[in-house]
Amino acid sequence: MTIEEYQFSGQRSFNRWDSDKNDLVSMSEALPEARKNPELQSSSAQVVAVNE
Repeated sequence: MTIEEYQFSGQRSFNRWDSDKNDLVSMSEALPEARKNPELQSSSAQVVAVNE
């Protein structure tokens, strides 16, 4: 993951939780909408288990 991808991911997550769009996230905000289909939201990256 590049630094740009990491920053984009964080910004997307922040925007999801900033429900009143005031650039602040607090406990008084409404919860974000549930994702429609979590399977489709997952990354295309493949996870591989490695024995240590």
